[in-house]
Amino acid sequence: MANPQKENGYTSISNEILEALARLNVPASERRIVDVIIRKTWGYIDNNGNKKIWDRIAYSQFSNYTGIPKQNVHRAVNKLLYKMVIERKPCSKRGDYEYRLQKDYDKWIGLSSKQTTKDNSIVVKTDYKEYSKQTTKLYSKQTTTKEKRNILKKPSNRKNDSRLEYSEEAKRLAHLFLKMSGVNIRESKKEHTLKTWTDSIVKLHRIDGEEYSKIEEIIMWVTSDQFWRATCLSPVKFRRDDKDGTRYFDVFAFNMEPPIPEEPIRPYEVMS
Repeated sequence: MANPQKENGYTSISNEILEALARLNVPASERRIVDVIIRKTWGYIDNNGNKKIWDRIAYSQFSNYTGIPKQNVHRAVNKLLYKMVIERKPCSKRGDYEYRLQKDYDKWIGLSSKQTTKDNSIVVKTDYKEYSKQTTKLYSKQTTTKEKRNILKKPSNRKNDSRLEYSEEAKRLAHLFLKMSGVNIRESKKEHTLKTWTDSIVKLHRIDGEEYSKIEEIIMWVTSDQFWRATCLSPVKFRRDDKDGTRYFDVFAFNMEPPIPEEPIRPYEVMS
């Protein structure tokens, strides 16, 4: 039977942050990533009583703590970065990153706000405005079963075009990689290979949120680098992880543009 005690370790966090987290409208997987970051930063205390502001966390660590597959960890981290809930900075030439929670929760995208109606009932306003109105209608006595089924269909964020439809830009980048890398592909397999590469570039853009211009820069750098030119023989590798759980695209981006060293974080810079 579990018997946790505060004396064995605890995480100090302000009530204001906890209340903001309670109103944060994110999927469960993203919230679990946030919990790990809090635990590895504010939940760490050394022998001198100092806490961490940043902590180096690999995707494999996120996966071990949460049970979420590494490829899904990568997706959840990117979404949290986009929503400005967490912050990330590179910490090594291998593409490793340090993470921390964005303390200024006013910057978070997806934070629900409380509103009081005329009858003094509290309504939580979410990002899915139209969906919220429809689900409110769901509990009306006049709503039929058929209408309920239609209401429960959450609005899709997909564009009119299919996810499997390759954009011309992705096709161009696939041909660019083939031209610049000099990879030798048999003519009988060339069409299938280019289709596979294009598919990977489309996923890199649509799922991972990378701009085509950035992908092109990475392709040009990889195919001109003496080491990676002989090691990375396909853009499919861009979405794969290295042994530390870091996506190769991030490794390439780091090595292409090494960051300027920042001023070291002082031990007393902890959450007030």
